[in-house]
Amino acid sequence: MHNPLNTLWKEKANSNLRWSNRSVLVITFCLSVLIPIQSIAQQVITVAGRLELAGDIDGDPLNGAMFSNPHGIACDKFGRVYIADRWNHKIRVLDTRRDTVYTLAGNGTIGREDGPGSVARFYSPWGIACDSVGNVYVADTKNYLIRKIDTLGIVSTVAGTGSFGVANGPSSVARFADPTGITVTPDGTVYVCDHLAHTIRRISTSGNVSTIAGTAFLEGDDDGTGSQARFYRPYGIELDHDGSILVADEWNHKIRRVQPDGTTTTVAGSGFIGSQDGDSLVADFNFPWDLVALPDGGIYVMDGYNHTMRQIQNGVVTTFIGEPGTQGGTDGYGVDASFSGATALCYSVPDEAIYVGDAFNNLIRKVTFVPAVILEADSISEGDSICLGEHVRFFASPDTFDQYEFVVNGESKATSSSRQFSWIFEESGIQAVVVKAYKGAVLSSESNPFRFIVNPGVDAGFTHTQQTVPTGVQVFFSPNYPFASAYEWDFGDPLSGAANSSFTPNPLHVYETFGSFSVTLTTTSHLGCLQSKTQTISVSPLRITTEPELQMTGDTICTATEVSFLAAEGAGLFSQYRWIVNGDTIQRGSDSTWTTQWDSVGCYNISVIGSGNDGDATTTPFELCVVPQPIAAFSHQQTELPSGMHEVQFINESENASTYFWDFGDSNLAAQDTSSEFNPEYIYESNASFQARLIAFSEHGCADTTYETLRLGNLDWHVENQAGTILNSGDSICVGDELTLVADSAGFDSYSFFQDGFLLQRSPDSFFVINFPTVGTFEFEVRGETSTGDTLFGRIFQVVAIPNPEATFSTDETMLANGSLQVDFSAVGALSWNYLWDFGDPASGLLNTGSGTFVSHTYEAYGAYTVILIAQASARCQDTLMQVDAVQHQAEQANLFIPSAFSPNNDGENDVLRVRGNNIDRLDFRVYNEWGQMIFRSENPAIGWDGTFEGSAVATDSYLYVATITLFDGSRHTLTGITTLLR
Repeated sequence: MHNPLNTLWKEKANSNLRWSNRSVLVITFCLSVLIPIQSIAQQVITVAGRLELAGDIDGDPLNGAMFSNPHGIACDKFGRVYIADRWNHKIRVLDTRRDTVYTLAGNGTIGREDGPGSVARFYSPWGIACDSVGNVYVADTKNYLIRKIDTLGIVSTVAGTGSFGVANGPSSVARFADPTGITVTPDGTVYVCDHLAHTIRRISTSGNVSTIAGTAFLEGDDDGTGSQARFYRPYGIELDHDGSILVADEWNHKIRRVQPDGTTTTVAGSGFIGSQDGDSLVADFNFPWDLVALPDGGIYVMDGYNHTMRQIQNGVVTTFIGEPGTQGGTDGYGVDASFSGATALCYSVPDEAIYVGDAFNNLIRKVTFVPAVILEADSISEGDSICLGEHVRFFASPDTFDQYEFVVNGESKATSSSRQFSWIFEESGIQAVVVKAYKGAVLSSESNPFRFIVNPGVDAGFTHTQQTVPTGVQVFFSPNYPFASAYEWDFGDPLSGAANSSFTPNPLHVYETFGSFSVTLTTTSHLGCLQSKTQTISVSPLRITTEPELQMTGDTICTATEVSFLAAEGAGLFSQYRWIVNGDTIQRGSDSTWTTQWDSVGCYNISVIGSGNDGDATTTPFELCVVPQPIAAFSHQQTELPSGMHEVQFINESENASTYFWDFGDSNLAAQDTSSEFNPEYIYESNASFQARLIAFSEHGCADTTYETLRLGNLDWHVENQAGTILNSGDSICVGDELTLVADSAGFDSYSFFQDGFLLQRSPDSFFVINFPTVGTFEFEVRGETSTGDTLFGRIFQVVAIPNPEATFSTDETMLANGSLQVDFSAVGALSWNYLWDFGDPASGLLNTGSGTFVSHTYEAYGAYTVILIAQASARCQDTLMQVDAVQHQAEQANLFIPSAFSPNNDGENDVLRVRGNNIDRLDFRVYNEWGQMIFRSENPAIGWDGTFEGSAVATDSYLYVATITLFDGSRHTLTGITTLLR
């Protein structure tokens, strides 16, 4: 199997790439070297065999050699690829240095003979591995042996008797159950996936065979140590670089890790069949068959019936090659390549490539890696800085790709066959440029980001204010950025001569004529980067007046206040006006007045441009801020005094307000009914409803009003059930119960009863009867009303209606070795809360009763037992079931068994494989082939398997059976094992 070495990338001279230091791990035994894969793609090519053509021919790898299900492969350090040619029953070699295929061992005839390679015989070898000195180890699957081919080509048996089964101990007595995956450590220890035994076996250097993980013939999916762990047909096996063992756990659809002490954990796989990528423990596999481990922590997996190669890296599973579910033999890059039943992987040191045993295609495939694409610039190095607006030219290498895509800050800018790319950078900050390289339409490689800094010029924007003076209009200029190293102003007024320029940060200029002027400011940063901006300003004698009258600068109004703005100037000077707010034109036309109101809080810069025969003129900006309207809001807390009056504390929750006016709505005491306090208190002398009012004023004179109705005092009322018992709020009742709502307070002309806010009844009757047909939580309220309009509410009362439980149960019986019957009871009634059990077995004393949803009881004596179950939702809501003869304990005399072999040769003796035994009530009998495919099923004890599948006789081989049997006494039994078909 594969144990990669780590090699170093060679740095290219004059390269601007910053390569990170990587440790080098050297493992000196047969297999592969791994380079750090950074920005490289995967390419699949066929190196030996003929697509979908089976045969047994040595010679030229592509033009002559043929295989028949090349099932296992291993690579050595000399460029040789060893192949377990399963259906040719041979061990073949692809010598990549001599470009030839030859047979190492096996004469093609089924058998188990040791000796020289030309006379040795194998039977369906699946797995293969090699050690550091050139010995080759073979999982001779259908011989149930582990074989070895030494450096002289002599075949010997390492372990196994040749009989199917599981036995540990000295290699001469050890037994295996379809060994498949195999790997060998540097010290010569051999690890084996014992496929049908669901275990991981170890062969020590002294020849002793042991099971380090799993329990023979007990499949499952459990992590743990030693026999606590469970596998389900473990298939491929590999040593990780840290010395642990990686296992492709085929039927669990998982990748497992086994430490030398047998501790087993799950590396990847959800356990469900699928192809989903993602975090390792939620990703799905579809019968993974083999895997190869990388020293940097990466793992590559041949995902069987997905026909893909998957990658596990840093806890994430991705599809490395192929499209899930797409089967084929196409060479190419990444998702364009395809496999068909690829069962084995190894990594070659000289080639730095992964080799694949593509079994169903009868091919040997090779996965190579495309080198990284590198990005450089002709004028700067990575980490340099440039000024905003500079032009940079980039170069991609090497020139082996078809297309190059250049991406700037995550946005694709150009794609073509050219390796050159130029760009003008008009945004400041850190820039990242990446080149993606394509082979055809497939993304093959992506460069590391080329990062550098674009320094901004100093912001050359500015603001200005103007003022009318006797000589014209005086304009004051202020730069947006006051910390530049240099300023240069051009006021766009050449008639002013030398005064048209300035080099001070905050100049002023007097325009003696009115109109529009283009003012340019050029700023210089401390890094020497320039920036220029030109803004057009309008100079005019225009001014703005308002109604109501407002100050020109710094005044405020409240939201929703209407204001009229008037452009005031000499009569007949302008014919058109354009009103501008914060730079946006709001109104255009001959109207010199603009009326508006604002609903949004904020500050607004208002100006008007007048147009006439003498040109345009603009006003000095009118700066106005809109402040929020106050929001009046309050809550209250009431306390009933011993005198029966109510003290109410009002809690002010207003916003944007500074003064307040309260009206407590108490018409009986009108003179004392108001207050200006922030949180006033007030005493109401009667029980009734009152409407309190709050007016909140802002500091700008804006006001808002809110009202709240106070209900003082409570109407007394209660709830009683059918038995006349008075309930408390929050009590529970059963569905179907009837309750009466009773108002205790007299003196009202009518009573209104409410459920969850909806009126149920309004009448002079002081009671209301209601039934509860459904489950839920219900709230009730009562209101008393007089003819004069006085209203009083009672407290809110809550009732929880719970379901009536259902007492039903099921049983699962197990006959114990001592003859006792263990019965597991499961209560299955819907939504029940508590269960009480009487098992009908008074002889068991205190053990005759129990409680809970799932209980168990052991019956010692034979006989029939009546079981009672009480399901309780509350003390009143319950259901009782008494099931007569629910348990019948009878002596077992089934004598169940399935033969370990049968011969369907129509001689009348043992022609059919079937379940033998007595008292069989129900049966589910299944037979599976070596691929896990179900080839026979029967539910009739009288019908067995005759050795055929879909009308044709199957081959002589070993087959797995699973039988689930239910006897007439209700007990269930499971028989599983291996049977051998003989002809």
